[in-house]
Amino acid sequence: MVYQIRQSFKPGEVTPEEANRIGYELGMRFTKGKHAFIVATHTDRAHIHNHIIFNSTALDCTRKFRDFFLSGLALQRVSDRLCLEHGLSVIEPRPYRERKKRTEYPKRTSNRDDLRAIIDAALQRKPKDFVTGIAFHEERPQRTEQRTAARCSRRLPRFAQAAVQWMRSSNNTRPPYSAS
Repeated sequence: MVYQIRQSFKPGEVTPEEANRIGYELGMRFTKGKHAFIVATHTDRAHIHNHIIFNSTALDCTRKFRDFFLSGLALQRVSDRLCLEHGLSVIEPRPYRERKKRTEYPKRTSNRDDLRAIIDAALQRKPKDFVTGIAFHEERPQRTEQRTAARCSRRLPRFAQAAVQWMRSSNNTRPPYSAS
């Protein structure tokens, strides 16, 4: 198993070579030189950033790295100390009351809500029977919202599809799943 550390720098503040050296120092200081690691410096974004991946097993195979409580905070302190030593900027933590808070979340509908809306719309048309009510649903156009494929599918549940096919194929009035 491996662990990954991401370290970002302010745009234009550091060269890729210097960022790689700082990432190497961070890997050495955080693992205390006891774990194998690799530093990958990326320049594909506006900011240069490092990915430091280190092995959980120590080099001498006697111990395993244990992710401890608040290890992210300890890593942040080591990274900030390194950046200050190299004359780079660090992110100053703001008090809680000054931070941006996400209080409004986008409205998400569940499959149950979608099914309720379909049933309500079908009942407003006052269908004669189950088949004509379901036919209304099959005529409706697909929605164009960006959603996952599972939520975007507007198909009927399997039991309803089977009931519609059975009722269309024969003149029976009793669905196939009811007791006789």
